[in-house]
Amino acid sequence: MRIGLALRRRTEELRREELEHQRRLDEFNELKQQIEAEEARVKQLEAAANNWKRGQLIREYVRAVETSAT
Repeated sequence: MRIGLALRRRTEELRREELEHQRRLDEFNELKQQIEAEEARVKQLEAAANNWKRGQLIREYVRAVETSAT
């Protein structure tokens, strides 16, 4: 009888450990997806900032050429 109870307790303990492990794995995967999404947003923002800066330089150059041409 004691062996059966000990075995049942151990089985439940292993089940709880497996559930906890799976919960942590799910949490890790969710965080990984959030990080990847955030990195993609940062990359887009950097590209937009670079495009804006390049556009600003072109506009300044055009103004300078127009000013010197008149």
